[in-house]
Amino acid sequence: AAGAAQGGLRIVRRAADEAVMLSTDLDRLSQVFINLIANARKYCDAQAPELRIHVHRVAGRQVVDFIDNGSGIDKADHEVIFEKFSRIENSAGLKATVHPFASATVYLPAVSAGEYAFGISNVEELRVAVIGADQFKGRDYSNLRATTILYPLRTGFFVRKDSPIRSIADLKGKRAVDGFTSQKTIPPLLDALYATAGMTRADVQPVNVPNVVAGADAFMSGKADVFFFALGAAKVEEANASVGGIRALDIANTPENVAKIKKFFPPAYLRAEKPGPRNIGVLDPIHVLTYDGVLVASTKTPDDVVYRMVTAMHANKKANGTGVRRDEPLRSRSHGDEARPDPVSSGSDQVLSGAGRLAAQGLTAPRT
Repeated sequence: AAGAAQGGLRIVRRAADEAVMLSTDLDRLSQVFINLIANARKYCDAQAPELRIHVHRVAGRQVVDFIDNGSGIDKADHEVIFEKFSRIENSAGLKATVHPFASATVYLPAVSAGEYAFGISNVEELRVAVIGADQFKGRDYSNLRATTILYPLRTGFFVRKDSPIRSIADLKGKRAVDGFTSQKTIPPLLDALYATAGMTRADVQPVNVPNVVAGADAFMSGKADVFFFALGAAKVEEANASVGGIRALDIANTPENVAKIKKFFPPAYLRAEKPGPRNIGVLDPIHVLTYDGVLVASTKTPDDVVYRMVTAMHANKKANGTGVRRDEPLRSRSHGDEARPDPVSSGSDQVLSGAGRLAAQGLTAPRT
């Protein structure tokens, strides 16, 4: 807590509430607390970051809440993110409780430790967690497993509709959002996008922002000529209305561009998009940088629980919405990229085998 305070994060605690006796693995609990505080310090995007630590009892159990004053997950997005899981509980014969978290560096360790049965991650966060790289360096989360692909994360650069900027190459020398200190996944995505035009981030005038929401705000306020965001997001629609129309920039779908993208963001691929109600800013058929969101478990999640969850998700496509893949629980790509290094849960493997599919080639890991 002292280190966090020195880093600009104010810690609010009530000592009287913390005088409790616990019987637990102290080292593991301490590491969880350290991770929570460190991530609040790193990712809280409030102008005056504050973390409240509240100890209380619920149904005879001690509960410790870590609540920062950052933006977190927009309430408008909760239904999209969490609703499908509450709807499949009865189908799976499981009782699930949804716990929203702000950062994969918090909930992936919790899933790895068996504190939670499942978590939602993008494939790159899962990849670096499994191999112990980047923000997970020095920590062993090799027991994490992918269970099913949930949805494609379609991303891109957006400019004003009336802007002379018509391609990524046209961004050279322009004011572009950068930094993203609260979202470590974003900088390599920017590197990948610029690489398709033979550029680097040094070729633009950086407008440093902590996260994509702040980047969109900088664009709407006229401080940036371009912003980066996910297609279909409410913030993109807001930006479109704010400036009188926006345009998503195309990436030429060539093997050379795919190779350049994978150099910086290995799980990414190019996906074709067309104009439509869900694609605000897509004015013509284009290709955008895409990577997948996955449901993550660990080897501590019982195989039968994984099997029932994944089977229920894929047997109830209408209730789950358009996010869950309709073809198979976990598949290698059919558009030319190599099999991803995400290990597959044994429970998901049962679903694949039961359907007679061998699509997990290159994704399997030793079973435990």
